[in-house]
Amino acid sequence: MAKRQSSELSDAPPWLQELRDCLPVDETIEIIVPTREGASHLKISRRDVDELVHGQQRDLKRYKRRLKQAAGAAAVVLVVLAGYSQDLVHEKQQISAELSTTQANVLELSAALDEMFSTAGGVASGAVAPVDEEPLDGVRTVQTLLEDLDAAFTIYADITRQAVSQYQENLGDDLTALEVDPATVFEAVSSDSTSWGGGIPDAQGPGRLLAHYVPQGMAADLQSVAAKESYRSSLPDLNPMEGGRMTSGFGMRKHPVSGHYVAHRGIDLVSWDDQRIRSAGAGRVVFADYDGPSGNRVAIDHGLGIETVYAHLARIDVEEGQWVERGEWIGLMGDTGLTDGAHLHYEVRLNDRHVDPIEVFRVAR
Repeated sequence: MAKRQSSELSDAPPWLQELRDCLPVDETIEIIVPTREGASHLKISRRDVDELVHGQQRDLKRYKRRLKQAAGAAAVVLVVLAGYSQDLVHEKQQISAELSTTQANVLELSAALDEMFSTAGGVASGAVAPVDEEPLDGVRTVQTLLEDLDAAFTIYADITRQAVSQYQENLGDDLTALEVDPATVFEAVSSDSTSWGGGIPDAQGPGRLLAHYVPQGMAADLQSVAAKESYRSSLPDLNPMEGGRMTSGFGMRKHPVSGHYVAHRGIDLVSWDDQRIRSAGAGRVVFADYDGPSGNRVAIDHGLGIETVYAHLARIDVEEGQWVERGEWIGLMGDTGLTDGAHLHYEVRLNDRHVDPIEVFRVAR
């Protein structure tokens, strides 16, 4: 027991060893320890020191054992990660090889289709004769080409149908974000004879070919997509102030002059570098005059029920009935009407309903 305690104390701090040597072997003595509050009286014996050192040595061994276990676990994790990394590298190489093969197949298929279309066109026009010596074999060659053409058109129509369906869904989501009814859009665009044409022509040649391979449902989808795309292209997508900074957004707010909470039906923009105001889209000026709280105000009709408003202008540079192009200057930023400072109040109205111009920017772009 004495040898074990002596061995353990050899690792103890020198001051602790010196303290133990000063203590009686079988007695407990009282030590006075000065503190900030006075003095503390501690009773201690050599056995207390031995137990303290023994406990510390026991805890140290436990910590060393846990450290070894943690190191072993970390080594296992590293081995697993190394194996997983190798698997990823192998999988990446395999995917790259498959991609290269697919690309090669696509190129080969494309070349074969080009040759097939060229040969079929030549045979159909009489410019190229079948290479077979027997007439029956020549007919079979043309029949094979037509069958291949039929399969190619069928696959193309199916892929197009899926793409049209997905694109129409995306357009529908954009219009829904503006709270616009797609049926209303289709009706508005269809009534505008200058906006688009639609449908599949009932004629010979390409019209009959499209009518054969394009399902009636997809034809309707194509018309719907064309209408929605025409509507979206009419949305004003240009910031009316070049470099303008938005100082107030769309929605409820405390009015800067009256102090009451009211609906802010547009956004406020400020630019001290360039105070000119430009049309956010092409259209016809339907109002250009002083309008009470709005001050000098310009309203532009962009068609299909889409209208933009520019208020509090210091100067109006257009006249009612005038056609303006997208980006054309229409006035200067000002503080006319009910306002607490110079800025542009900009609104977008869809069928006389105010919408957030920022959301219109997102959908239009």
